[in-house]
Amino acid sequence: MQCTSCLLLSLSKASAKVRRIFHTAKKIFPHVREKVYLCSAFGTDVARMKRYIYIVLGLLAVGLGALGVVVPGLPTTPFLLLASWLFYRSSPRLQQWLLRSWLGKYIRGYQRRGGMTATQKAGAVGVMTVMVLLSTFVFIPAGSVARIIVPVAGAVGALTVIFCVPNAKKDD
Repeated sequence: MQCTSCLLLSLSKASAKVRRIFHTAKKIFPHVREKVYLCSAFGTDVARMKRYIYIVLGLLAVGLGALGVVVPGLPTTPFLLLASWLFYRSSPRLQQWLLRSWLGKYIRGYQRRGGMTATQKAGAVGVMTVMVLLSTFVFIPAGSVARIIVPVAGAVGALTVIFCVPNAKKDD
């Protein structure tokens, strides 16, 4: 009877060599969990899976960024910066596509100026404040824990924009 790890390996069509490596490692390091051995045995597959996850998350971030262009209160630039970083780590071709697309102007402006202008920060914080207040007092029922969580999260977001996002350099 095979152990569950070998069963997983045989289901994933692993070679006999990989199964031998797995059993040898299991004998040497019996206290380490099985997932570590699976990851080390399938190092290239884990890297490929990570790449695909980054691509999917990047595409999701692009979608949210594009939605942020038309939906008030949903930021555009942070999602596009996240997508650019995810594409940088997974697919340079997708990153170039993003930078050349109509959404790329937000990223290029942030990169060119090195941050957000004071007007942009004030606008972002203002829209966030309006949306947090609207959400808290119109859409969230009274007595709900979310009436505490949403304003706290909004305050953290506003403070992050104010203090952590770099100030833009002036364009010459």
